[in-house]
Amino acid sequence: MPNSNNTNNTWNVAVLNIDWQADRHDESHCIEFERPSMDNPHPEHPVVAGQTLSVQRLPMSSSWGHLFACIVVKDFDEQSLTIQYGTNVYTLRAGEPWKKLDEGGMDYTRFWLFIGLKYVAPEEKAAPPPLCITHDWQFLQHFLTKERVARLTDDDVALLRRKAAAGDAFAKYGLGRWLYCMSPTDQSLREAEELFLASSSIADARAAYALMWRYGDTKENQMDIEKSNSLLEEAALWGSALARKQQARFRIFGLFCEAEPETVAREIAQKETCYDDCYPMWHTLLAYAYEQLDRKDEAVEEYNLAIKGGEVACYAHLAAIYKERGNMALYDSLMEEGIRKDSAACCIHRADMDDEDFQQLPPDERRQLHELLAAQLEKGLALGDGICAYYLWANHYYGTLGFPEDEQKAAQYLKRGAQLGDVNCIERIAMLHFDGEWPEPMSRTERFELWLRAARYLPDEKEALYHLKYANDETFLLRHKVELEKYWKPQWEQYVADDSTTESAPKHKPKTAIEPMVIVIWPTGHMDIEKVDVSKIPSYREMARQLIGGEGLDAVRGTPLLYTIDEAAELEHPLVMYVDRDAQMKGLPDNAIGSLLYGGAEVKGPIIICLQDERGDCMSFTKQEDLVMTYNEINNHSGGLLMIKDEDDGRFDAYV
Repeated sequence: MPNSNNTNNTWNVAVLNIDWQADRHDESHCIEFERPSMDNPHPEHPVVAGQTLSVQRLPMSSSWGHLFACIVVKDFDEQSLTIQYGTNVYTLRAGEPWKKLDEGGMDYTRFWLFIGLKYVAPEEKAAPPPLCITHDWQFLQHFLTKERVARLTDDDVALLRRKAAAGDAFAKYGLGRWLYCMSPTDQSLREAEELFLASSSIADARAAYALMWRYGDTKENQMDIEKSNSLLEEAALWGSALARKQQARFRIFGLFCEAEPETVAREIAQKETCYDDCYPMWHTLLAYAYEQLDRKDEAVEEYNLAIKGGEVACYAHLAAIYKERGNMALYDSLMEEGIRKDSAACCIHRADMDDEDFQQLPPDERRQLHELLAAQLEKGLALGDGICAYYLWANHYYGTLGFPEDEQKAAQYLKRGAQLGDVNCIERIAMLHFDGEWPEPMSRTERFELWLRAARYLPDEKEALYHLKYANDETFLLRHKVELEKYWKPQWEQYVADDSTTESAPKHKPKTAIEPMVIVIWPTGHMDIEKVDVSKIPSYREMARQLIGGEGLDAVRGTPLLYTIDEAAELEHPLVMYVDRDAQMKGLPDNAIGSLLYGGAEVKGPIIICLQDERGDCMSFTKQEDLVMTYNEINNHSGGLLMIKDEDDGRFDAYV
């Protein structure tokens, strides 16, 4: 019988062992199941409460695995593991002898099945070689992508600071890229800008400075596409790989230029001589182009080549393709491997789980899953991915997935995610401030600056474009007059429906005044007319509580169907739809009418339909004709799904 050599009181590996003997032949096999930990949240063979430790995984030369019962994990902690084998329940403890679970034989064969716990000191990851500041490609490649910059150690950054202070131009460029990618506060951005200008003799430094103009990150706080393109072109002629990468990316996705993924794919494919370990970025870009062209099989091949070259960010892209194809096993496997390989983009894996599903898990499974999610989201944030901050905000804000509800801590995550350039975090801060729920002082001008920043990072983001179109802060409008007219007006004219009325519109007879009212439509299709002046409700949280029993609202504006109803109903003010911000997490039922009005995603829970004024604030219907035409048009466009109540008792009691 094997003996435990564990003198520690903890364990991290459960070992399943089988010995069997036959005439003139014997075998001994074992497989290790690892307890998930902060160091390794996704081991290859994990110990998971409620799941089995499979004997079938033993590499036996015979097929005798069917002789054994299932070994089901009941519970575990750092000191013990409780399992059920057949009808028997065993509790194994660290440091104790191994348990014999089964013994048997037939003809000339005997077998023994044991299980035990041991502690294996985690293998420390081989420390990456220290950064060497050479004046060539070997140094520059460390700063080509944000993921590569994130791998720099504290010692590497300290070295860059010392050498930059001594006047080394390459060190100045490297330090600037680290500040820009990993510590992008206002002060750090100013320092990065000065470092790029001081090292402009390096082509990649000129490209990095060009990107600051592209995203409005210079001290002028102005986006200048033409200046950025000119600097990128110059840097590319000087041999900058960073410039060539960004130029190709812009052309693939059509960012303020014509999208031409097919041309870019052909150009890259013709340069096979640069396909080596130093240039995995070209495989990544080629995969992007193939995805845009819906050539997914070729994209998969290129993502695999990029991963082999060290581009760990491609794990998430590759996994997404398999998820789209319905291969969830491979999706999960790739995301978990990406987490182990320090892919920040993979660290959101399972963080979008519905809290209702989470609460249905047994307590031990909930605890384990919460610990894993907390560890991997913090890891992703440390690696510079702002979307991890957004999930940490959401779970702390709503108290979901085992996270304690803490609005102050949640706000700090949003601020960090916004610094890292995550559009979700930037927009959420602006929305919370608009709703009066942001816990820190902020001016209206600063809120519009957030919407502008979101648009700079994601030029077709409709929510940001909407707020830019209807911006009414004089300081903001004066500061960004040229940029708004030159770049953003064409964007909002393309993506945001025009809510204005023309002076030449035909005159109609006066409409009938009524008390302020709004429309509430429940997932059942029932409609309530609520007598309420929403402009007098102090916050959107209070509005949600009064009208739909919620804790917050998200606004949906300018969708094609809302715009169509605006025109058909001849409304003086545009329609706006508010949805329950927590509907997904609360597991509310689908709202078919809300989904139709949105036109781009599934809407859950009740919705509120009202109007919005010139400032973008909500307002109630005050004209009978507007109210009646609106719900009639909604009914017509939904194929008669709307059920109008005839009792006057407030909201739909059967749903509540």
